[in-house]
Amino acid sequence: MTYRFKSKKAFTLIEILVSVSILAVLILALNRIYFSINTRNKLTREQSLVQADIEYFLRLATNNIKVAEKSNGGDCGIAANKFFKLSSNGDHLVFIKDGNCQSFFREEDFDGRGELYYNQEALSSKGINITDLKFLVEDDIATGQPIVTVLVKAVPVLNLDNQIKAQTSISLSYY
Repeated sequence: MTYRFKSKKAFTLIEILVSVSILAVLILALNRIYFSINTRNKLTREQSLVQADIEYFLRLATNNIKVAEKSNGGDCGIAANKFFKLSSNGDHLVFIKDGNCQSFFREEDFDGRGELYYNQEALSSKGINITDLKFLVEDDIATGQPIVTVLVKAVPVLNLDNQIKAQTSISLSYY
């Protein structure tokens, strides 16, 4: 009596281990790519938020500063025949609009995060740190058109390496 073994088609243990190892490497590579893309998207969102806040602030500043009124002296602490009062460090601008005192400034909250303000209303989002705000003013009417230059620096709170700087100059509608 002779026994014949029928050959069954099957995977060997080595083949299974090699396949599982290759699959594990592919999964790890895809996982790394996914997290890399996710991190880049987060950074892009943060930068977009900072840019949007700065653009909003500059647009609001432009629309309000360009219609500033000349002071008769004493109004809002602004000297006679001047349009603006500037703080000693240049981060607080006071002017008159529609007969009322208006101001733009930067102030830090209790966590040390800088915020932009128009009058007493905060303008910047919570995920943004305004690191610097400067106003440069030329409002000597005898030498020409009054001009205010605004410089803003901001970073996302979670990524302090991505600083964004913006600057604009605003000419008043004074003749």
